[in-house]
Amino acid sequence: MILVHAKLKYFDKSEKVKVRNWKLADFQAMKEAICAIDWENEFKEKDTESSWEVFRDKLNNLVEGSVPLKVVKGGNKPLWMQKGIMKVIRKKRKLWKTYSNSKEFSDYLAYKQVEKTVKNSVKNAKKNFEKKLAKNVKKNPKLFYKYINSKQSHRDSIGPLKVNDVIIDEDKIIAENLNAYFSSVFTIEDLKDMPNIEHLKPEIPLLESVTFTPEVIKQKLKKLKPFSAPGPDGFNSTLLIELSEELCFPLCLLFTKSMSEGSVPQEWKCANVAPIFKKGSKLNPGNYRPISLTCIICKIMESVIKDSLVEHLTKNNLIFNSQHGFMSKKSCLTNLLEYLEKVYEYIDQGHSVDVIYLDFAKAFDKVPHARLSSVLQAHGVAGEAVNWIDNWLEGRQQRVVLNGEKSEWLLVTSGVPQGSVIGPILFVIFINPLDRVIDQLATILSKFADDTKAGRVINCEVDRDLLQNAIDILLKWSEDWLMVFNASKCKVIHFGKNNPKYS
Repeated sequence: MILVHAKLKYFDKSEKVKVRNWKLADFQAMKEAICAIDWENEFKEKDTESSWEVFRDKLNNLVEGSVPLKVVKGGNKPLWMQKGIMKVIRKKRKLWKTYSNSKEFSDYLAYKQVEKTVKNSVKNAKKNFEKKLAKNVKKNPKLFYKYINSKQSHRDSIGPLKVNDVIIDEDKIIAENLNAYFSSVFTIEDLKDMPNIEHLKPEIPLLESVTFTPEVIKQKLKKLKPFSAPGPDGFNSTLLIELSEELCFPLCLLFTKSMSEGSVPQEWKCANVAPIFKKGSKLNPGNYRPISLTCIICKIMESVIKDSLVEHLTKNNLIFNSQHGFMSKKSCLTNLLEYLEKVYEYIDQGHSVDVIYLDFAKAFDKVPHARLSSVLQAHGVAGEAVNWIDNWLEGRQQRVVLNGEKSEWLLVTSGVPQGSVIGPILFVIFINPLDRVIDQLATILSKFADDTKAGRVINCEVDRDLLQNAIDILLKWSEDWLMVFNASKCKVIHFGKNNPKYS
């Protein structure tokens, strides 16, 4: 009986939840309604915040009127389970009860026959489902990995946490403590002691604004992943993809207004943070990475701005070649290959090489906003473009969401959001001046985002002193620009047979 009950666990009744049934949504009616709206008149004489509220409310009203709600049962029903199989399982259960009461051999034979049918049906259903899943992995990778994770005996979960020697296992309290920890690492910037930074090139063209067109926005909307998690505004990516043709014009008006005013709607500055476990003890809040889920519509605008930023930086050769993170035609692999090629070149020539592996503590979360703005201007980002980025960073808020439980909103005083589109390229720009700081002191410098390797040939004490001088300058830079090195993770590697292995 235990075996039978284990196989019937899929029929446990659990809480019912209402969700939007996008498959039955009447998108045609919504398209006609959106085209009938005079968006230029709706946004006329309104600021960015008010225009966003008009857009959001009208789109929400259309969703409520056109996308029906359906009841979804929670529980652990397998993805391959079909109605026909469930029907046969119920029949098997009924026959088992009949046999348990009668103990007749004929009833047992009837049960065994249906049991065999269930086994074959389950086997075929799994096989067909997995074939279909593998075939459509590029179209729906989220479903593929969901199924793979369901097969793992050990899954990464959040918590419990240990705070002040107390074990916490309630989702709500875990969310509050994680949000408090994530906020505790933020930088408090002293604006009275701002370091100076020179322009990388005295006569570089300026990126003073970003132009938005309906066609570009439409292409960005169509490239959205269909199953992306919505941000605080609640807009589903499926909705935006289906209505890309109709929404591109009002969004173009909204983005243009936002850029010209240098103003970002407050809702776009809010993020639902999903904590991701990294490694170590799950009891330690420091072993979780905060990933920000922001409004998808804001990400569309960020994507256009990012393209303009990257084009400006690439066209004017403003990013040093040592950076491989988030750059076109570069990757972790190119970073590794170029670094090893340089090291082995020196070793083949008979030299010894020392390399220092540097690690910034909470790198993305500690970027000071005012200093970032000055670095952006040194890279030729000015006017409306830099004003918009400054406003996008100012007054941000975040909360941790865990299994439906939400923490309170807390202010974000520093950093670029992990999970945003423009955040990574802003971080790359911020640490770009490292190359100029140590100049020729380090003959090897390789970066992948915040992961940095600095080294040089070491044949005598003079070489050692030059490398030590480079480390001292990097430390001074980190203090001036409020970026903290994690000393426990900074390591030295000595290459070469006759390496003196200086300290």
